[in-house]
Amino acid sequence: MEQPKIEFEVGQKYTNEKGNFTVVSIKEDQMIIEFEDGEQISSDVAFQLRIQERRWLEKMLQEKKKNSPAKKSGRKTPVASKLK
Repeated sequence: MEQPKIEFEVGQKYTNEKGNFTVVSIKEDQMIIEFEDGEQISSDVAFQLRIQERRWLEKMLQEKKKNSPAKKSGRKTPVASKLK
């Protein structure tokens, strides 16, 4: 699956490692974001884009791992009766 192009939009919600945030403003390469607790910070747009891209990739890898059949080691567990 191809990664969707991410463009931040004022008023839209996103998530990073700190939590959910809303984009308050974007000016050139900087953006003001507000977290759910009301904290506002200035952040580099490219930095937040890299976070979103990495989060998307991690999600795709987890889904792929979850949907792929488990590999068997090829080893057989000995039958208890044969261990005596």
